[in-house]
Amino acid sequence: MGKLNKLEIQFDNSKMVCYSGETLKGTVLIDLNGNLKIKGIRLRFHGYASVHWVERYSSGTGKNKRTVAKHFDAVEQYFDHSAYVFGANKAETHYLPQGVHKFPFEFFVPTGCPTTYEGSIGRVRTYVSATLEKLWVADISTLKPFTVINPLDLNKDPRAKEKSEAINEATFCCLCCKSDPISVKISVDNIGFVPGQAIPITTKVLNLSRRKISVIKAYLHMNVRYHSQKKSKTHQNVIAHMKRNVSKSIDADVLEDKILIPSIPPSFLNGCNIIDISYILEVIIQPSGLSFDIPVRMELIVGTYPMESSIRSLTQSTIMSSSPNLTNGEKHTKKNEVKNGLIVSANPKSCMSFMESVIGKVTIEDEEESDNIEDKIVYTPVYPYLSVQQNTDLFCVDLPPR
Repeated sequence: MGKLNKLEIQFDNSKMVCYSGETLKGTVLIDLNGNLKIKGIRLRFHGYASVHWVERYSSGTGKNKRTVAKHFDAVEQYFDHSAYVFGANKAETHYLPQGVHKFPFEFFVPTGCPTTYEGSIGRVRTYVSATLEKLWVADISTLKPFTVINPLDLNKDPRAKEKSEAINEATFCCLCCKSDPISVKISVDNIGFVPGQAIPITTKVLNLSRRKISVIKAYLHMNVRYHSQKKSKTHQNVIAHMKRNVSKSIDADVLEDKILIPSIPPSFLNGCNIIDISYILEVIIQPSGLSFDIPVRMELIVGTYPMESSIRSLTQSTIMSSSPNLTNGEKHTKKNEVKNGLIVSANPKSCMSFMESVIGKVTIEDEEESDNIEDKIVYTPVYPYLSVQQNTDLFCVDLPPR
């Protein structure tokens, strides 16, 4: 890269996260091994949502038969602002001497900007790019994504506090005989949770048939609905699941299970009109023999701030952040009141840390964004995560297909 050793964007927040309605702060770092003439150093702050997918179908007959590709897309812009941190006047030549140079910047992320999300056919993406505008040769750029969180406070949504029940019933036929039913009811004390919480599921089974219950499964589905200008498309991913093998006969029983919610974006993706996210809890009863499954489903709300009632009383060991990636300075234990040997958090939001999305990494390869950028940009969004140890013996987390 000639006289340029390094061109880098550094955020003050090590987790590279900023809430909507707050200010993103950082520094552009340039390391030179010689004096350099440039036009200037330009920053671009860009936030947008886009969806795009292709559907193929056959057209014509015989020799005229061909495959036609139809594209569906939509775009929303939340902000797109450029500014110079050095050399604002393009008409002049500017000099940077050998050494390390740091140019601080600040940018206000608009209130209402939706939470960052990266999917297979759609995304909400926010980033900062820095371009070194050179004389007579190609510019050099770098890019750094960051996560925006549009808060979804469960304490402000009355639906999150509601108890929910769902019921399903099935009978089985053998020739002309019809069995007595198997009835399944699932319930949760409230439908609002945050990543890091375990969903306590109560399953009541009333088995009046002759079939034995062999397996009980529970799934947490993430449904993502993408909206183009002409059509919508839904993807469903299993982001967590639990399985219980039933060794004894269940005629009338109540089972208690838990599923841990991994790091995922909040429900609804408020502020975005072309991507919707919802979460479905599904419990499936599998009777023995040749029979069909009995599913029971209900919708849950995943937020970014937990309900105060759900973490009112915590022991001193569990209120500390359990994430191995956190430093001591990021473990929040301030403003806690000790009562009867328990710690009561004066601010439940202080128990939240940030964890990388369970959906996984993405590589930014958009031509508009990666122009003049030599290295691949690999990025994983992070989401608020309740850093409290919980008893979650019966869960496992899957990496969903994207």
